[in-house]
Amino acid sequence: MAIKNISYHDIQTDHLDEAESLAFYLNEHGVCAQAQGDAVQVPVPDRETFDKIELLKQTWQMFWETSDSGLFGLPVYVKE
Repeated sequence: MAIKNISYHDIQTDHLDEAESLAFYLNEHGVCAQAQGDAVQVPVPDRETFDKIELLKQTWQMFWETSDSGLFGLPVYVKE
């Protein structure tokens, strides 16, 4: 009988919508994640998965910091 150790990584966000967005982003990139309030809970079976989660957190943050996309990813046009 083999024992598998699975830890859970809780990622705290500032808002509920950010948690939903991050959970969706992680799931889209092959990492099982679930938003719970303003946090995201992710099972971490090994170090490789943890490293992937950390990388995806960074790319998710960089995307939103530099994104000008509007609602549902549609472009936003500003009339001057």
